[in-house]
Amino acid sequence: MRLTVLALAMFAVPAGAQDRPLTAEEFEAFTRGGTFAHDTETGVPYGAEIYLPGRRVIWHFLDERACRPGHWYPEGAAICFAYDEDIDGDGPECWLYFEAGDQLRAIHVDSGFVAFLRPPAPDEEITCPGFGA
Repeated sequence: MRLTVLALAMFAVPAGAQDRPLTAEEFEAFTRGGTFAHDTETGVPYGAEIYLPGRRVIWHFLDERACRPGHWYPEGAAICFAYDEDIDGDGPECWLYFEAGDQLRAIHVDSGFVAFLRPPAPDEEITCPGFGA
């Protein structure tokens, strides 16, 4: 399944975007110290992630008050996220990331779900009390 999604992802990258997934080093350089809003392919915001030193992250669904700490790591061409609290029991979530202008296009390895990571707008305050973010 993962190989199929990777193959499809190579053809699904919009014109002008990078034709290969970002490496872990490229992903880290893009996200290091930043906070990124996550939108669906149709532009609907659904969450945000804060990227901390040491490949640590804090995920926040916009419809929840809870923030979930975790970390990311490379696995082949994918970037995988493991959270301290695995609420759905599915384990790590792995994504392929592609440059798309000033944002990243992400394709979920298992489901093919497409998301975009972008800097949050000024009115999109993302706070995670107790996590230093």
